[in-house]
Amino acid sequence: MSALSRTAETTRFVLAHRQETKVFWFFFSKKNRLPPRGFVIRLHASCAARDAAGLLLLGPSGAGKSDLLLRLLDRGFALVADDQVEVEDGAASPPAALAGLLEVPGLGIVRLPYVAGVQLRLAVRLLRGERLPMPSRYDILDLPMVSVDPCSASAPLLVGLALDGVLGKVSFLTGAFE
Repeated sequence: MSALSRTAETTRFVLAHRQETKVFWFFFSKKNRLPPRGFVIRLHASCAARDAAGLLLLGPSGAGKSDLLLRLLDRGFALVADDQVEVEDGAASPPAALAGLLEVPGLGIVRLPYVAGVQLRLAVRLLRGERLPMPSRYDILDLPMVSVDPCSASAPLLVGLALDGVLGKVSFLTGAFE
C-alpha cells in the first residue's frame, strides 16, 4: 500500500525549507505529526492576532474565513494573513506576496496594516459547533481547537472568548477547555 493511499493514517501537507528552493511533500502520522524544526508549512487558512496570540481560521474555500477575519479586525484583532498562512515552529506569518492583503467579500482585495508574525495559540474550525463540545485539538500544529459557525452574529465574540480561554483569562467549567 502506498503512503498516499493510507489517508486514514496520514495527512499530506506541503513543507518548504527556507534555505532550499525545493518544496517537499511530508507525511504526518499520528506518531510524528509536527513538522521538523526549520521547516515551513503553508496552510489554506486565515490568521488574526490579539495580545501577541495568534489564531488560525480553518475551512474550505467559501466557508467564511475572510468575512470572519474582517469582523475580528472590527473587534480589535490584527491581521496576520488571509487565505494562506505560513507556520514555522508554531509561529504564523503571511506569505510575502500576500502580506497585508485581505479579500473583503463584495468589495475586492484591500491592503491593510498587518502583523508580520505571531505565535499560534488557537485553531478555529469554521462549521457549526456543538453547544457543549468536548476538548479538541488541531493535531497538525498541536493547538487547541474550537468549532464556530462563521455566519453567526456572535462568531467574533465566540472566537475572542475562546482565545481568552486558551490564554487563561477566562475559566471554563465544561466544554472546549475543561
